[in-house]
Amino acid sequence: ANTPSEYFQQALIYDDTNIDALKGYAGVRVSENQLEKALTLDLNERNADTRVQLSRLQRRIHSGSKGMEIAKELLLAGLKLEVTNVQILEELVELLILIGDAQLAEKYCWSLLKYDPKNTTGLRSIVATSEDKDRVEKTFVELLKKDPNNVTALVEYGSFAFANKRYDKALETLSKAIEIDKANAAAHYLKGFVFIQLQQPDAGLEFLQKAVDIEPNNVYARVNLGQVLIARDQIDKAHEHIYHAYELSRDNPVVISQYTRVLVKKAHITDTTCDKDLIMQAQTLCDEGLQKYPGHVGLLVARSLVLEAKQKYGLSADAQSGTTNTTENEQEFKTRLAPQTAYGMLGLSILKPSNLKSSADTTSKSDPQQK
Repeated sequence: ANTPSEYFQQALIYDDTNIDALKGYAGVRVSENQLEKALTLDLNERNADTRVQLSRLQRRIHSGSKGMEIAKELLLAGLKLEVTNVQILEELVELLILIGDAQLAEKYCWSLLKYDPKNTTGLRSIVATSEDKDRVEKTFVELLKKDPNNVTALVEYGSFAFANKRYDKALETLSKAIEIDKANAAAHYLKGFVFIQLQQPDAGLEFLQKAVDIEPNNVYARVNLGQVLIARDQIDKAHEHIYHAYELSRDNPVVISQYTRVLVKKAHITDTTCDKDLIMQAQTLCDEGLQKYPGHVGLLVARSLVLEAKQKYGLSADAQSGTTNTTENEQEFKTRLAPQTAYGMLGLSILKPSNLKSSADTTSKSDPQQK
């Protein structure tokens, strides 16, 4: 035996039920990009950890909604075998949020926190999924009482406070998180949104930019900063950040929708002229996204913006131009979890012109250097 693949094959000759050898051989197949062959291995279906690996493989083989649904069924089946498996619960919660199933995501969030009260995925996701504010509040208060310097809990509690317009509490907890961990990107960009809400946009941008400086490949930090820059008509800078996020996460429907939107903005030249190539690029991008994720709210909204731009600039409409129903989309948005609410992107709803004026025109109420 000279290669990893040959070593695993030889091991399986002696014991074809050895789970470690089977998983190792599957890993080699994945590294060789032979994903279908990896799936055909008998990976002991009663091994819960294996379910996670299989679900990831299915998502790589079947991009978009199909892969997600297959992965979801694999994870749910694995959870029946081992209800306390934290790894499966984490994977399932993140997948359900991406799919948009808020109700089921919340259910498994609470299960995750039951078995692992300090779990980052659980704390982050319960803020985005649960409507039981009192229960969420109690969860953070009890956790921070036991562990007051838990940075993850502080950041997520800050996110929760921000979402519920308790800005003083949000600043307090996020500042403490930054004091403990000065390299925490999430704490910085969430604090940036608080300052924007308090009509201190320069301070807000400072913290959003700091988040990107700390973690250049943080997709949501890039998208959040890009959205604020769009609202301030700094389209080229916004495009730079959102394109970077897209390069990092090309299969993420949230990022696809945001990149589509910034392309439409960038295409504008005058009220009657535009860069037609950018408009068509935006349409192609969005259409491909909707083929993978049919019914995704963010992509439907982005698609409507593309169609509005084509109508505004006198470009030919296509056969799908009448398919977007705004009222139905808004209703679906209320009943399905919008992926944009994942951690920090809640701030997009407060990007109002009055909040985004230069601080030279407003009176500063807080010290932007507060930690």
